Amino acid sequence: NAMVVDRSADLDMAVRAALFSAVGTAGQRCTTLRRLLVHADVYDDVVRRLAHAYGSVRVGNPLEDGVLCGPLHTAAAADYFEETVAEATGRGGV
Repeated sequence: NAMVVDRSADLDMAVRAALFSAVGTAGQRCTTLRRLLVHADVYDDVVRRLAHAYGSVRVGNPLEDGVLCGPLHTAAAADYFEETVAEATGRGGV
């Protein structure tokens, strides 16, 4: 599932929507964000804002206030996550 951010977009809204869509359900929904297509004119700003937003995500017990994302459920899931991040980074992902 993709989200398009055009140069005329409300970037605050776009970043909040992208973050929740990608993280808020921990990938357990068929509508979870998988791709973010960003216009070149706002790309750097969106990446900066997303990096800041991801830095504020609390991972933990999803029953606690302020926790947006629960933990991965197995060691194998954690390993797969780390491998996927390494692959994405190796291909130039940010």
